[in-house]
Amino acid sequence: GAAVDAVVATVKILEVCPLFNAGYGAVFTEDGVHELDAAVMEGHTLNAGAIAGARRIRNPILAAHALMRVGKSVFLAGEGADRFASRQGLQPVAADYFSTERRRDQLRELQTMKPHSRELDDNAMGTVGILP
Repeated sequence: GAAVDAVVATVKILEVCPLFNAGYGAVFTEDGVHELDAAVMEGHTLNAGAIAGARRIRNPILAAHALMRVGKSVFLAGEGADRFASRQGLQPVAADYFSTERRRDQLRELQTMKPHSRELDDNAMGTVGILP
């Protein structure tokens, strides 16, 4: 199959594993919600799809991939991304699906810190990053 299909399949697996900062097990925003992002691009065609700030898409990578295939837009955010995913047949999940106790504890710890003492962890990872 195509390389992009292998990448999408791999990220989909990572999005359901709580050890990674993607999908299930994603970090909370400061407001205590999850906002999920995903992007995918084919290098040889430069076709791309990206979603940001989605709150109900179980596998954001599937929505980004669907957006790339549809080709009418390259980037959707927030409720528009959630609605697009639903129209593509991607079943929405309840907002608490993404929550894990580990991430709740992490949020509580950050919320109890004084604002000036909040520093980025040198070991923090970005997208689909594994955390210690």
